[in-house]
Amino acid sequence: MANELRSRIFTKRNGGLFPADVPAAIAFDKMKDGAGYLVNLHRPRNLLHHRKLFALLNLVQDNTDKWATVETLLEDLKISTGLFEARINVLTGLPYVAAKSISFTSMTQDEFEEWYGKAVDLISNQVLGMGKEDLLAEIEEIIAGRRAA
Repeated sequence: MANELRSRIFTKRNGGLFPADVPAAIAFDKMKDGAGYLVNLHRPRNLLHHRKLFALLNLVQDNTDKWATVETLLEDLKISTGLFEARINVLTGLPYVAAKSISFTSMTQDEFEEWYGKAVDLISNQVLGMGKEDLLAEIEEIIAGRRAA
């Protein structure tokens, strides 16, 4: 039963959770009345939000000469915003940091949203030197242009 409840989408309405699609409805129908279920709640990742990140990264790369690739910028951004883990190289004994993943399976939407806010703050203040609201508006324009294309 636990596997049947994984990654099912429910919607909150009138103080309750209700299946939002057919797989969730099927899993819900299989639940026994009165039985307890452990539920791990998180919002599914938002693809549009992920696209905004890459619009931001491309904007930075296009307007600076500090990063050769978007991937390098992303790695630096993750480390600069604290999204990393400290490790010890077992061969050399030397410490280093490794950026964590922002993949859909590695972060919930809430975690991604928090990290994205830190990334926008850092880029607007330290990289581009523009206001956060202006930067967010520019990202929205880029995304809107892609939707129209």
